[in-house]
Amino acid sequence: MKKVLIVLGLITMALSSCKKECTSSCGTVNGYGYDGGGLEYYFTVQNECSGNSEYIAVDSTTWANYTDSQSYCATNGQTW
Repeated sequence: MKKVLIVLGLITMALSSCKKECTSSCGTVNGYGYDGGGLEYYFTVQNECSGNSEYIAVDSTTWANYTDSQSYCATNGQTW
């Protein structure tokens, strides 16, 4: 009986340690700005599954409609 429990415990630990590949192009806006030199509006977005942050260039209308902590999905399918 102990051997069965040990084997089940090992299997559970092995399966819980598997990391899924992040394929999300959505996240939370955690910063935004305007680069006057490049004439570009941008968001800093933290990916919902990887936790990585990325600068994403957007048009002025999109930029004006978002604030920090809002959810945003990259329209080009970009993942990070």
